[in-house]
Formats: sequence, C-alpha cells, structure tokens
Amino acid sequence: MIRKGLLTHHDLQLATIKGRQRGASEIDWLLTERRITPQELCHAATSLVSDFDAGRTVLPETRDSSQRPSLRQASEALSSIIGESDHIKNLKSFIQKIAPTGATVLIHGESGTGKELVARGIHRLSPRAEQPFLALNCSAVPSELIESELFGHKKGAFTGAISDHIGVFRAADRGTLFIDEIDTMSPPTQAKLLRALQLGEIKSVGDPISSLVDVRFVCATNSDLQQLVNQGQFRQDLLFRISVFEIFAAPLRERPEDIPLLINHFLGIMSATFGGRVMRIDPPALELLCKYPWPGNVRELQNEIQRAFVMAGEGSTISVRCFSEKITKRGASMTRVNGEQKRTLKEAVETLERDLVQQALNESGGKRNLAARLLGLSRQGLVNKIQKYKISLP
Repeated sequence: MIRKGLLTHHDLQLATIKGRQRGASEIDWLLTERRITPQELCHAATSLVSDFDAGRTVLPETRDSSQRPSLRQASEALSSIIGESDHIKNLKSFIQKIAPTGATVLIHGESGTGKELVARGIHRLSPRAEQPFLALNCSAVPSELIESELFGHKKGAFTGAISDHIGVFRAADRGTLFIDEIDTMSPPTQAKLLRALQLGEIKSVGDPISSLVDVRFVCATNSDLQQLVNQGQFRQDLLFRISVFEIFAAPLRERPEDIPLLINHFLGIMSATFGGRVMRIDPPALELLCKYPWPGNVRELQNEIQRAFVMAGEGSTISVRCFSEKITKRGASMTRVNGEQKRTLKEAVETLERDLVQQALNESGGKRNLAARLLGLSRQGLVNKIQKYKISLP
C-alpha cells in the first residue's frame, strides 16, 4: 500500500500504535479512521496476490526458532555478566527468554550490581541489536532538565537552550532505551513518560507538535517502587507499564562463589592495560576478599582489584598488604586465617562456602527451605552442600 501511494510510513506506524491501544489490527484502525477505503484495500490485496503469483513479490520472512540467537551468540552477548552461581545462570537464562519479546523490563538491584550490563544483554539478544542502545541515569540529571534529556527541546524553549536537542527517546528510535534510577523522576515527568510508553508519542519542550518513536524500554531502580507508590511518590499505572518483566540483580554478598571469577576477570583487564604483566593473588588475600561484604558490589570489587594491582608494584603476587585499609581492617576481625599460612584457591573457596552454609542454617534455625533462599540455592543444592561438608544441622 505504501508502494502504491495509498499510505505513508507514518500512517502505518500510527496505525500500529493506535491499533494496539484499541486491541485491534492496523487494518481495522485504518478503515475505522477512513485512512483507506474498503475498495482501496481490496485493490491492494488483489494486486499483491497477482504480483506474488507472477514471482515479483518476496514476502518478508517471519522470525522462527532457527533465527533466534545461537548458544554461541547468547554466550557472547552475555559475556560481560561474570559468574557461575545459580543466580547468574538463572539470570542469563531469563534474559535469553525475554530479550526477543520487546516488552518493558524493570531491573531491581543495589548500586554496582551490573543493572546496565543486564540491559545491554537484553538489547544484544533482541531483534533491535543492530539499532542504538541509549542509557540515561535520572539521578545524574538536574530535575529541571530531565524532561529535556528524555524528550528533547527546541531552541529558545528555556534559558540556555541555544540549539535544538533531540533527547534520548528520539536518539534511541527503533533501538533500546535504558533509564536508571527511575525512582528519582518527578511526578510530572512520570506522567509524560507514561504517555510516551503507552502511545509511542513524545513532545519536545517548546514544540507544539508531537512525534512518534519506537523504543524498547528497560529501566532500573535500587528502591522499592511499590513502597514509593504507597507513599504517593511514584505512579501506580507507570509501575504497571514498566514492569511487564522484572529482574533482580543480586548483590555480591549473596553470590560469593562468583568473587574468584570476577577477580580473575578484572586481573585480566589490568594485565592488558599494563602491557600483559601477569598478576596472581595469594590464597589468604583471596579469602579476605571473599569474606568482605562488598556494600558497593561488583563496582567496588573492581576498584579494589585495580588498586591492589598498582600497589603490588613490580611483583607478581597480590597479598593482603596491597589492599585498602577498609578491607584489611574488616578482614582482621572476620578471618581466622594466619597471614603467613598458605592455602590453595580451592581450599579458600571451600572454607568460605562451608562457613556461609553453616551461617545460613544457624540464621534459619535449621529450616532448609529458608536457608536455601538466604543462599540463593535450590533446596537440593543446599542438601548437596550439607552432605559435601558434613555440616550438622543446628
């Protein structure tokens, strides 16, 4: 119909949005709004059939299971999410399931848990992978400028607007838009965001004309949005709209078995940065890192490894003395390891794992289901570890 001049691309885009709103097809909306007549529709259909029979038309292929990302592609797309814990395995599996859907995603997690990495993984495994990925942290933008950053502004719309600005919604058109710390957004901006997500329609500051955009929306928060709704600080309808799928990025203290893998990953990055200089970490230092609670999560661990790499100087081993004071002080009160004692990596990790399982069982009063939830394990996974370490129930 576009080729025959009956409709424009804008007409079809608008029909898609309006049709979804009404629970109808694009054709139903076009006919209802008289954008096209039944006679024109019939003529276009007849012409399409004739072209197809004559071999002049190639119908677009539909996405089937053979076109979905392969295991290798999925592994590459999610390679920046480091870990082998049950949580990370489940997280990657869930990303692979929801990435092709196009639905909105809400990511929960503390600062530094890698929420943007999750959003990028969703984008890379989606049909929009070749289109833009834009990220905006609401807390980093002054409240009076957040609307401009989202939707753009026209020159002269406010003091300091010396030129037109398209905003991240238009910049991410046909791609993915990731909004972090969405809980800091003001109620008026929340209302405009809701309209943009429902209708695909945005209006720049100072522009009387609306325009249509097509974005996959992913957002993140480290707050309890339902609690903010109850307090009147966040819109209930917006929460429903942004949370078709919800993902929880676990803090590092809940998946300590991933810490050695993350350390090796960051050491590899530092080695490449410093001309291939290889650095290892001795077992007491590793155990100290594994027992630290990491309130800043993965980001804090990365910063500590970078510091330790530099503090090791020309040596090839990172020891306890290379760590910052906050780590060594905490370790002095927590670890039972003698500073001179040498242990293998496997022994250090097993000691940590055994202690964590025992602590969870103590806190749960011996209730295995509760202890398993505290550790982020299945019940059978917990039973296996109890048997492995011969742990007595309290």
